[in-house]
Amino acid sequence: MGETDPEKLAAATGEDATVLQLSNDVSASSDHNGNHSTGSEGSSSEQEAVGTELRPINSVTASYEAADTKTKVIIVSALCMNLFLCALDQTIVSTALPAIVEDLGGDVAYSWVGSSYLIASSAFIPSWGKFSDIWGRKPVIMVGSVIFLVGSILTAAAKDMGTLIAGRTIQGFGGGGIMVLVNITVSDIVTMRERGKYLAAVGATWAISSAIGPILGGAFASYASWRWCFIINIPIGLIAMVVIWYFLHLHSPKIGVMEGLKQVDWLGSLFAVGGTTLFLVGIDSGGVTEPWDSPLVLCCLIIGATMLVSLIFIEWKVTANPIMPPRVFGHRTALASYMICFLHAQTFIAGAFYLPLYFQSALGKSPLMSGVLNLPFVFMLSVSSMGTGIIIAKTGNYRPVMRIGLVFMAAGAGSFVDWDRTSPMVKIVFFQFIAGFGLGPNFQSPLIAIHSTIQPTDIAVATSAFAFIRNLASAIGVSVGNVIFANEFNRRIPSIMQHLTPETARLISGNGGASSTGAVSRLPPDQRIPIQDAYAESLSVMWWYFVGISVAALLFSLLVGKHTLSTKLQSIQPAKARKKSEKVKKGKENVDEGVAVDEKSGSGEVPNNVV
Repeated sequence: MGETDPEKLAAATGEDATVLQLSNDVSASSDHNGNHSTGSEGSSSEQEAVGTELRPINSVTASYEAADTKTKVIIVSALCMNLFLCALDQTIVSTALPAIVEDLGGDVAYSWVGSSYLIASSAFIPSWGKFSDIWGRKPVIMVGSVIFLVGSILTAAAKDMGTLIAGRTIQGFGGGGIMVLVNITVSDIVTMRERGKYLAAVGATWAISSAIGPILGGAFASYASWRWCFIINIPIGLIAMVVIWYFLHLHSPKIGVMEGLKQVDWLGSLFAVGGTTLFLVGIDSGGVTEPWDSPLVLCCLIIGATMLVSLIFIEWKVTANPIMPPRVFGHRTALASYMICFLHAQTFIAGAFYLPLYFQSALGKSPLMSGVLNLPFVFMLSVSSMGTGIIIAKTGNYRPVMRIGLVFMAAGAGSFVDWDRTSPMVKIVFFQFIAGFGLGPNFQSPLIAIHSTIQPTDIAVATSAFAFIRNLASAIGVSVGNVIFANEFNRRIPSIMQHLTPETARLISGNGGASSTGAVSRLPPDQRIPIQDAYAESLSVMWWYFVGISVAALLFSLLVGKHTLSTKLQSIQPAKARKKSEKVKKGKENVDEGVAVDEKSGSGEVPNNVV
């Protein structure tokens, strides 16, 4: 990154602020003890971060008051509004798909309405974080918001399936930037000790929007038009953009577009986007539109995985300004926290995806009612997430809540194994409370643990890596769960064939089990009940996988160390607030401001803090 204007980059948050300036000082050097010098201005307090130099900016250069709580709440609320839309669009189409296909046609391509958004948002996440380091958080999140809204307009106005999928892809591209920039921006404007409270709001927003997406999608499709699934993004997105533009003022780098483009890790971005896209296309297609052993699926999985593995080597040895530098994974606490993120994301997405499937398949509920029945899970998840943030802010310790949460996460996944076709509503609600209570704390706890081990200059790339792993894990969790469920369900079909007509048997055979729940619910009881029992039993077996990864996450949490959560704001792009004092431009003005004149005695006294 080119050297920035110190006055614009300085963070002044009172006496508790440490502001860091990035510069490409070619003379920067480091000795074997980690002390760094910068040619003529060496300082033992300066730190180096692979090609960039960190140095505290002189507080005399610029002094600003910290953003007050009201301003931070307004900023985070606007960011959460944007995030709400992005998370909503991941699930809102699930219950509106039948209406979309009926209106636009394209039965073969219908699955891409959902997957195109997920693939595009996941593939570009690492690049968005690095873009914000180069050009600043606010410009990049505004660009991401504009792209998301353009995709929403195109999708809402689509006249054919091709246009709809193109719009969803554009939405995903912009949505991926919003998803990661929300966490990065919150981390920039809030101290590490406070961060849990605000990141908890972000996690709760994600959970709530993911859960109510199917409810809204079903309501729009049934009582208005499926196009409202995307029209709703426009007014809410514009309001969020206006609030962000007005209230979010950061000390961002000033760098031209062309100069910034020279600093982009193009090779790393190519392998991240290409590898993620191919891998997720393989996962999304396998067992749905193509058999798992088909050449298309195998090529996508093998080539995609190879590119992602190659990305590790490229980021480690080849590129000078990596989008995911290996050093953010170098600490034991950070590596264990990334693994917890990977495992937690799979269990969460299983709750968001397979609990509604249980309600529809085993209990015979409508898509809209299944969303309503999922609310206890979301409610408890949101409450425990917010409570965790408050506890971390009060105690400065993230490990107890992390581990307690993982214990309940494993218990919740285990309790779902006990569900069957006749489970009473009390059991259904209570077990969701257990799982939600366990999942909530680990939306933010692993990220805070990671932040406690890295330099402020790595906040963006570390947070991008966290979001990238979470999205990748979500896709893997859905896919693995679907494979287990489908295999178990198909294994049970021969035992219930005596109860089924040939037409019903064809309906549920192969990979049609999960997609035929509506038709099954309309069958006569003598055919419907055996199929619903098979649904419930297959899902019970599937939940054992998520019990296993929940236990694995708990074991990884034992490797997470205790680190101090600073009450000082350490950021390279902190929020501006009301200007407190400015650098005096002329020597005479320095004298005039530095000397306190006693008008009565005519004497002058130089205060102690004036140098």
